[in-house]
Amino acid sequence: MEEYKITDEILLQIEGINKSFTDSSNGQVNTVLKGVDQKIFDIVRPGVSQGQVVSILGPSGIGKTTLFEIIAGIEKPDSGQVMVRNPLRMASADDKVPLLVPVNPGMVGVVYQSYPTFEYLKVHENLMRGAKLGGIRGKEAIEKVKYYLEHLGLLESRNKFPAQLSGGQRQRLAIGQQLLCSSVILLMDEPFSGLDPNAKNDVMRLIVDLSKTNELITFIVVTHDIQSAVAISDTVWIMGKNPNDVGASIIESYNLIEMGLAWHPEIKKMPEYHKFIGEIEENFPRYAGK
Repeated sequence: MEEYKITDEILLQIEGINKSFTDSSNGQVNTVLKGVDQKIFDIVRPGVSQGQVVSILGPSGIGKTTLFEIIAGIEKPDSGQVMVRNPLRMASADDKVPLLVPVNPGMVGVVYQSYPTFEYLKVHENLMRGAKLGGIRGKEAIEKVKYYLEHLGLLESRNKFPAQLSGGQRQRLAIGQQLLCSSVILLMDEPFSGLDPNAKNDVMRLIVDLSKTNELITFIVVTHDIQSAVAISDTVWIMGKNPNDVGASIIESYNLIEMGLAWHPEIKKMPEYHKFIGEIEENFPRYAGK
């Protein structure tokens, strides 16, 4: 197991999240989330600028999308709150500036399966728009856009419109845009869905590579693809509920670093990886409260 340290610096804090929806046809209340509590702390690896990848797994219909939208600030919980690192504090050493603030729309990057972009803007213009929305101006914006064009493999396509890009290129453009306009937390909704094995490997490699560009960057991946999630993650959260529970919560949290399953380029060849995958798959009916 590689040397690492979990600091006391909180990057994301989910506190007592409850969420219910009322069926308009019969007035029945459906509790989706109940008492969701979780934190993401900064992890330091000596000599390595390493961010994190946290995957949220769970059976279909368990509430992953609802939690995703609450973390993004798009959906409001009935009670509880989500706190993220204060962008003002990241740019200031003033102790009077709070470390954490309640999440609001736009503070967390969001990449949906449809990879939304500005269709009437070229690739480099999309990234510049992201920088502008993130408050980045002038020379700094130009330098950051160039950086992402290079790191996302989009330099040769910088003058193309989104409609002229492949699906993988559109996904990379959407990721770059969100990293520029939001904080260092990026939510990804089913990034492996519908991809062939080669494209899936490309996305996995991209997420891991981008996580190494900034120690504070955190990818939160919501997916039903257990194998891909375990292959790229430092932490795996399992959403589920017990038979008598009303509403789902995060019932398991696995530290893959401690388990010796993180940061291995050939992880899929490890027997421990396949054993862990089998354990999760076997327990999926239980996570659904059955």
